Amino acid sequence: MRREILVVEDEEDVRLVISAALTSAGYEVSTASDGREMNAFLSEHPTPAELMILMDIALGAENGLALARDAVARFGPLRILFMSGFADEVLVMDHRNAHKDAQFIRKPFVRSELLAAVATLAA
Repeated sequence: MRREILVVEDEEDVRLVISAALTSAGYEVSTASDGREMNAFLSEHPTPAELMILMDIALGAENGLALARDAVARFGPLRILFMSGFADEVLVMDHRNAHKDAQFIRKPFVRSELLAAVATLAA
């Protein structure tokens, strides 16, 4: 099972809590607060396709769906788990159309729900 995750979340407190939950479950976690940091990390990573990416859909002024589309175009297929507390059915359907292999988890979520969603993505 793939155990390396990049968490892309603009809210520092949320990023820290998610990172702690994943680290305590044995995942190797890296973080990015925006698209620029995400792209820099992916550019430097030797095998971006082997990563899992947990990405917020609403990243401040940035759109996580658009960032994911750009990353897939640049780096090839990626395993993405989108998250949002604001997502409605239109956004969820949009991400599934744009990223057929991506998954979605609605915020707020508890640790067990996060770990189950990540395990599904890793399978």
